[in-house]
Amino acid sequence: MHAGLGIFGAYRFDCAALSNGLSEEFGACVGKGPPSHICDYSVGIISDAGGKPALVRTGRYQGLDSSGRARWLLTDTLAYPRTSDERVLIYATCLLNGQPDPSVFALIDKPEEQAKRAAGWAYRVDLASGKFVKLSPASVKCYQPGGDND
Repeated sequence: MHAGLGIFGAYRFDCAALSNGLSEEFGACVGKGPPSHICDYSVGIISDAGGKPALVRTGRYQGLDSSGRARWLLTDTLAYPRTSDERVLIYATCLLNGQPDPSVFALIDKPEEQAKRAAGWAYRVDLASGKFVKLSPASVKCYQPGGDND
């Protein structure tokens, strides 16, 4: 956990709401069930002041602020995995034991033109608690959005 960074609690996932030079780089909804629950949680990458990925985060939707922007309660973080440029973190387009599961994310080897098994690092968001749960990489396969996923 990274509670010492002062980023836990309700905030918008945007640069203005983060402290210590951190910024939100990417994010995706990871909910399940009916359309009204698709964005109950989101997963994203928080980068350090130098633009290098530092954390993977998840948060629970808290409604809209007065400007109409989504507000989130940060519920968990993981250190961004140290990896080479030959691997990429994929989320919201993974399969767990052969079944689509938007709450799963993993590192996969490039190129990512087709579904790839996780390369030693895989997690999912537990949608009941908002916490990350480590998975066996052998049970995870991910697709790169926009790739040739035949």
